[in-house]
Amino acid sequence: MPVDEYFSPVYAKENVNNIPSPLNITTAKNVAELAVVELTEERICNVLANLKPNKIGGVDGFYSSYLTGIAEAIAFPLLPKVATDW
Repeated sequence: MPVDEYFSPVYAKENVNNIPSPLNITTAKNVAELAVVELTEERICNVLANLKPNKIGGVDGFYSSYLTGIAEAIAFPLLPKVATDW
């Protein structure tokens, strides 16, 4: 039996002809606030230094405790990367 048939009883059967429109919560003020986010070495270092220590590593394999320990060393090299990705 195919997997989709096996699990079909738990799938929600929705009416796709009556899908609600998403709310537009973005306002000019929100966009303007996002445009002036200032990224600094100190801010990146602060975020890295305050990561929760009991969290598992991400896809890169770095645990938060490791990143917290090297926050000051990597904040400056990360700044151009974070700024262009932002």
